[in-house]
Formats: sequence, structure tokens, C-alpha cells
Amino acid sequence: TTGYGQEEKFSGPLKPMTFSIFEGQGTNQIIFQVSLTKEKHTAARNTLDEILTKASSHSSTLPLRHQREGRQRLSGEVAVRGLGRHRRWDPLRGAAQVLVWSGPDPRGPKGNQRDSLRAPGDSSRGISVRGRRGPERGAAGGGAAPGPPPACDHAGSSAFKASPLAVTFKLTGETDDIFQIQPDGLLYHSKALDRETRAVHKLQVSALDAHGNTVEGPVPITIEVKDINDNRPVFLQSKYEGSVRQNSRPGKPFMYVNATDLDDPATPNGQLIYKIIMQLPKVNNVMYFQINNKTGAISLTLAGSQELDPLKNPSYKLVVSVEDMGGQNEHSFSDTTSVDIMVKANIWKAPEPVEIEENSTNPYPIKITQVRWNEPGALYSLVEKEKLSKFPFLIDQEGDIYVTQPLDREEKDAYVFYAVATDEHRKPLAFPLQIQVKVKDINDNPPTCSSTVTVLEVQENEQIGNSIGTLIAHDMDEENTINSVLGYRIVDQTPKVPRDGLFLVQAYSGMFQLALQSLRKRDTPQYNLTVEVSDKDFKTLCFVQINIIDINDQIPIFEKSDYGNLTLPEDTAIGTVILTIQATDADEPHTGSSKILYRITQGDSEGHLEIETDPETNTGYVKVKKSNPIPYCVQLKFDPFLHGCLIYALEHTKNSEGKANFQSLQRVVQATYVIFLQEAQSSLGI
Repeated sequence: TTGYGQEEKFSGPLKPMTFSIFEGQGTNQIIFQVSLTKEKHTAARNTLDEILTKASSHSSTLPLRHQREGRQRLSGEVAVRGLGRHRRWDPLRGAAQVLVWSGPDPRGPKGNQRDSLRAPGDSSRGISVRGRRGPERGAAGGGAAPGPPPACDHAGSSAFKASPLAVTFKLTGETDDIFQIQPDGLLYHSKALDRETRAVHKLQVSALDAHGNTVEGPVPITIEVKDINDNRPVFLQSKYEGSVRQNSRPGKPFMYVNATDLDDPATPNGQLIYKIIMQLPKVNNVMYFQINNKTGAISLTLAGSQELDPLKNPSYKLVVSVEDMGGQNEHSFSDTTSVDIMVKANIWKAPEPVEIEENSTNPYPIKITQVRWNEPGALYSLVEKEKLSKFPFLIDQEGDIYVTQPLDREEKDAYVFYAVATDEHRKPLAFPLQIQVKVKDINDNPPTCSSTVTVLEVQENEQIGNSIGTLIAHDMDEENTINSVLGYRIVDQTPKVPRDGLFLVQAYSGMFQLALQSLRKRDTPQYNLTVEVSDKDFKTLCFVQINIIDINDQIPIFEKSDYGNLTLPEDTAIGTVILTIQATDADEPHTGSSKILYRITQGDSEGHLEIETDPETNTGYVKVKKSNPIPYCVQLKFDPFLHGCLIYALEHTKNSEGKANFQSLQRVVQATYVIFLQEAQSSLGI
């Protein structure tokens, strides 16, 4: 369709048709009218012009001067539709006048011959002629005859060939006194159309005979009124009021503004775009609010979610505009409204950490804390921070949080999880809140001994007050609380020779001391002590065996004093054993007196090496403790004044792949490793 109807696409009998017309156009616009049923040539149009200029008399025979154009033979009947407004054209009013050609072929050799048309005695074939824009044409006597209704350049046309009995047409349906049809079949509208009043007009056209009887039809004619942008968008309210909680989730709408436009929403004319054109106050030139340009939904920006504070600015004013045409046309209509927003304090806040006493005997579930969303209707749930085999908490739809079973601090001393508030669609309303639960300790664990029997050693010549060793006990209750403080007390000594009370134990550390200097290995080589270890509610007995050993009066001796030079790559792996050393001690074997410990006392200030001792053989293993990027060379020498002292040299070279090259060094760094042998302190502190 065009703006004013179909264009030259209809011919034949009456049939249903649909036309689209823009609203608001001028009156007397032609929608469609009869057109030629044959090809429309210039000759035929000139013939029609000739007829119209001659048709000022009432005679049934009109002279016709044919102009030679085209080659098609013009014969048969010529039907001229009356246009109704030509009041002086009495023969043309009403039904179509049929004139029959009575002369020779007008396009023959005598093309300028004047002949005449006469009213038919009987007709053969009808030729319909398309109406033209209505220029005023001169009538007989020099007067000006009014023309037909003006037609648009895109005026549609339709050719009907009604029954021979039909002489006029009738229009019915939703005409609204706007649509009219003339007897010659010209359909037009006499008033401007308004889509907002009626978007579609359903009409019917019937063909009538001379007696007004329907001989064909009715057929439906549908007029669709096309929209133009002739309505301004209007907000439903001149002022909106709303509120938002601080720290609300950004992008979550808390209010809407709405506008209407009577134009067709399926066209750009009715497509509305919203935008915020002003925010007061605008702190630091930052927008705290945003609007969905299609729905009018107002929400917080990320900055607004983080920075809104009712204590600083409890209210804000927005100026919001709406434009039609999608806001993309300079001829768009617009409207504005104001929005007042109150900022409310946020009550969606994490509660303080909760303490729950372990192994409580109270009935479960027990309420421990609560959370509340800012508005009623939220759905609450809990989410674990770490996956647990059992999650002993729940939340009800009031936001109350419960523990569902007894907790054991020794199994897990703290829990962290999240409380989530969602809407009815399970979409989060804000950020989750972290809930922290600490399990409070009670004294429900007795002290335990680190081993069935603790073995200590003491030399028979040990001085009074010297430390012999320490009894280690444990309490699984919380450290640094009264529940885990342990006390030590000797409750029995076996044998009690030469007397009881030979040993002391520190009350809170468990360290044993020699109380009397009366030890003789040949008389009593071993003592057994029973020690009570207690906290404020529980007591445990631990057992200590004290062995009396010989006096440590022998010096450890290295098997050799010179272990030569060692060369190793700079990228030697940490933990690599680079040297094995051996020393012996003549004191009592397998006692603290003969146990040897090795240590580096000089030449390794940066701690690149370490020595581990085999407790069974007293063999020492020198290992790389950390890498040393600096190459150095040491000279081996033996110091005869240091008993039990070993000196050896260590030289670093390029790495195992041969990539490093230290030839460019201008000097050699000297380093000497001095290893002292020290008799190991026995478990009795010797």
C-alpha cells in the first residue's frame, strides 16, 4: 500500500481490498477510483480529455477529435464516470454514460477527421478510464467548471467491471461520516483521519442497479489509518516520590516513572526514552542514580550503593525527561517530571560475631543471631563458605539463624558462612552478609601424657638444681585459657633409696631437677616416678623413668682431621650430602654421655650448610641447606690447639651444565669451615 491506497493493481470484478492512509491528511483525498481495463495509452487519455472538454451540453452525441498517438485500435465502448461535483455536466451525473464510436478508425489516414459519439442502442465492450487530478476545464460559453476531488500523486486505482445491470455504488460500514463513494465508484474521505479515534475502518461496497437493488457485493474494504507523530508523551504524575536504603544492590530498581503516548507504540512515534537530566545534590560530580531508558526503572549506581549515607544527605531530587521517536529525532516531543528520593538507613548488616558454648545440653535448635532485609517479603538462605560434611545451622523466613546440634570445639573451633536475601524470583537483593560463629571452649578434656613412659638421664655426679629434663603433657581444651592450664606433682618415687624426694618437678612447666646429690649408679641405676598432671577439673597420672649414667669425662675424637678439598657446582640441590664425617666418644655407649652433635662454628656465617647426626652411629652428614651464588675457595688446615676440631676446604665451581664461568674473577674469597664437636646434652639436661 501507499499512503493513499493501492496503485493500479486492481481490475476485474469487485473484490475485498485493504488501504493504508496516514492520519491528519487533508480532506477530499481520493482513495481509489475506476481505471482502464486495457492498457492505458496516451491516446486513450487524450480521448478522455476531448470528451471532458466537450461534455458541456445535454446531447447524447458528442463530437470527438482524435489525436493520433499510439497504434492500438480504439473501438468498443467508452465509459465516463461522473465525478459528482460537475453540476453543469448533467449527462455525466449519476451512472456512467456510455458513448459508442460511430465513425471510422480515428487513427486512419484521416486522423484529424471530426466525428461524433452517440448514446448506445446496445453496448459491446466497456473501457473504464482512470480519473485525473481535477483541473478546472472550460465549459461551453467560456465558464469554468469545477473539477473532481484532488487526487494524490500516489492515489491508488482499481478497475471494476460490474454487472451490466449495475449503475451505481453504495458504501456502508464504519464510515463515521468521513468516507464517501460517488456513483461512478470514486471512494474518498472528506475529513482528516485520526488513528487515536479509530485505527481501522471496516467498510463494505455494493453495486446497485437502477432500482437500487444490490447486484454485486457487498465486498469488504478495510482502511488502515497509519500513525503520525501528533501526540506528546506525558508523565502519569507531575511529581514522584520514592525511597531507597543505603547500600542497596546497584542496578536493582526501587521505583519507576511512567509516561504515555497516544501514538502507535509499534512505530517510532510511540517509542519512549527516559533519562535523568539532573541530580541534586551531585556530590563530587558523581551520579548516584540511574534509569532504564526503556522501562523508567530507577536504581542506584555502584557509587550510589557504596556512598549514599542518610546522615550526610537524607534526600535527593531528580529531574527526569521522556522523549518519543526514541529520542533520535530533532522533532521529538518530550515531557519532564521531578522525583524526590529519601535515603533510609540500611538494616541489612552483618551481626557481631557469635560465641556458642560447645557441647551445650540445651534443646536444639537454638537461636544464635538474626539478619533482617530492609523491606518485608525477602527470602532468606544460608550459604557455606567452605564445604563441610555437616552444616549445623539454618535460617527461617524471619531471618532468625539457629544452631541445630551440639558443637565440639576440638573438632572445629569456628564457622564462617553467609546469609543471603533474595526476592520471589530468587534474585539477590543485596550483597550476602558474613556470619561468624566461634565455638566457646568448656573444660571437657583431661590432660594426656605425650608417651606411656618418659625416659630421662642424669649423671651420677650431677649438681643439685640442674635440669634433668621435662615431662610433656597436653590438654585439648583451648590454649591460653584456664581450661588448658596444667599442674605437675610427683606423687611417688620408686625406689626410695638412698631416700625419697631425690627429684623436684616445676609445678606448671613439668621440668625436673635434682633435689639431692646422692646418686650412685652401682647402687640404684634407675628411678621410676609417678607424676600427677591436672587442670582445674581433671587429673591424669604420667610415668617418668630416670636412668643414672656414668660421668661424661671422655672427649669426642674425629677419625681424621683432614677431609681434603671439596668441589661442587653452584646449583647443587638443597639437601645434597656433600661430606660424611665421623667421631667417637669413649663414654658409656648409647647414653647421653657418648652422644655426639656436630655444628659449624666458623666460615658459614650465611648458613649455607648444615650437619645431621645419626643417633645410632654418631656419623655426621654435611648437607647443602641453601644455595650459594658466590663462588669461593678455602684452604684446608689443621689447628692442633683445638681438640675435637675439624677443618676442611670447600670450593665452588661452575654449575653442573658448565654454564657459569668464574675465570673473570680477579681475587679469590677465602672461607674456612670450622666444625666443633660438642658432647650432646642428654635427655636429663647433661
